[in-house]
Amino acid sequence: MATIHLMVGFMGFGKTTIAKQLAKTIPAMRFTHDELMVKRYGRNPDDFQTKYSIVDDEIRNKTAKYIKEGKSVILDYGFWTHKQREEYYKWAKTLTDEVIFHYVYCDMNVAKHRILKRTEDDLSALYIDENTFDSLAQKYEPWNYMDGYPVILHNLPTTNYIGNRVLVKIDRPLGSKHPKFGFKYPVNYGFIPNTKSGDGEELDAYILIENKPLKKYVGRCVGVVHRTDDNDDKLIVVPEAYDLKNDRIEKDIAFQEKWFNHILIRNPKITKTHFGVYGSIIKDGKILLIKKARGPYTGLYDLPGGSQEKGESYADTLKREIMEETGCEVIKAENERFKSIIFSDFTIESGEKGVLQHEAILYDVEIKGVPKTNGDGLDSNGAVWVHIKDLTSENATPYALIAAGFH
Repeated sequence: MATIHLMVGFMGFGKTTIAKQLAKTIPAMRFTHDELMVKRYGRNPDDFQTKYSIVDDEIRNKTAKYIKEGKSVILDYGFWTHKQREEYYKWAKTLTDEVIFHYVYCDMNVAKHRILKRTEDDLSALYIDENTFDSLAQKYEPWNYMDGYPVILHNLPTTNYIGNRVLVKIDRPLGSKHPKFGFKYPVNYGFIPNTKSGDGEELDAYILIENKPLKKYVGRCVGVVHRTDDNDDKLIVVPEAYDLKNDRIEKDIAFQEKWFNHILIRNPKITKTHFGVYGSIIKDGKILLIKKARGPYTGLYDLPGGSQEKGESYADTLKREIMEETGCEVIKAENERFKSIIFSDFTIESGEKGVLQHEAILYDVEIKGVPKTNGDGLDSNGAVWVHIKDLTSENATPYALIAAGFH
């Protein structure tokens, strides 16, 4: 049956990239306001709302036409508010019974950086300056999971799934054999479609309690298996009205998780969040790292880098932090990518254990100069070249391991 797909997320979240991928794989017709607005009215049209409404009416008419012809449609809009989502969902349901949202997650700092760079580099994009971005960001309402709409989640930190309903496609049903190692699956095991885990593949999930082989399943996520020696988290999914104690979960997943060091995360309360910019500097099989002087990673090898100061670009932060911590000048930075990890053994000021969500922008960096071995008096106890083969999860931070290619 023809389906209407509604993309949700703020500007710069990566909706259009995902929508274009979906348009090819479904396949489906894709419509977006931004492209039509620029094509007809330029990058910075006056009387924006009136012209927006004209474009919207046209897209609605085309959507109705294609659905009637049996063709699926993707509305690459953003749907920033709960009210707008409700309105479009009701309208879409008058055209077809198959309507699904796609919620795309992104850190606002990353989104802002993308939009300002796109405004500068891409003359076919709507003109959005910093003040406009900040003003519009105040109107954005993140996805409300209580709305009850069918939704596929994209790029969401794994802990955000806890407590929410998820759709799992099961490719290894209960009783099937592992294609490589030959053991039988004592539970249903599958993945969340159109997601991406730390290993680049779709996010996996264990289906517990259910005692018969399944092909697909909708249930509630009650926990996350966070592997500390492998960048491949797993969701724990159970029937809607159920919950399980930790020892039961550990018992049910031991057939596979016994081979990995892992932490079972339940109902996490993010105690602290941290955002930074970091450089991966690799040469002749070695990576330049600092010896961490403070924080949850004290004593471990870490990437040089740190937090933005007010008014700094990512590039400015990278140059300043690397100079402060290594004494070297950045001469090249490329391959920008966003990463997010959970540090669940974080000690807060009161001495209690908490959960740190550490988000970062990583760059591959070339430097000029000789790294200094003395500390900066703050985060670093000195810089050192370390053989990549000598890094382990015991002596290096997750981002150092990611940069070195371990995850």
